[in-house]
Amino acid sequence: MQNKLIDLTHILNEKITAYPDTVAPKFEVLNTVAEHGFAELQMTTVLHVGTHIDAPCHILKNTKSLDQFLIDKFIGKAIVIPCQYKEEINLKYLQSYRLA
Repeated sequence: MQNKLIDLTHILNEKITAYPDTVAPKFEVLNTVAEHGFAELQMTTVLHVGTHIDAPCHILKNTKSLDQFLIDKFIGKAIVIPCQYKEEINLKYLQSYRLA
């Protein structure tokens, strides 16, 4: 069986799910093709929004940053668990999707 690579990245927009008390990204149109000859948006965001990985150095002194890991650490089996309509995501619900 051939391996398949699936990008699980969430698309950034102003309605993306964010960690509690985290500000969502904001997008502002700065230039348009019709008016300026090119299109440009300004995005304002914090780092902890959207699909990302926290590096150990984010919370622990003298530990690795993400550039110090081989890419193999970030590739593997994955599943998508639908949680958008859940009020609470508990262990029992997550285990119902366990990989075989």
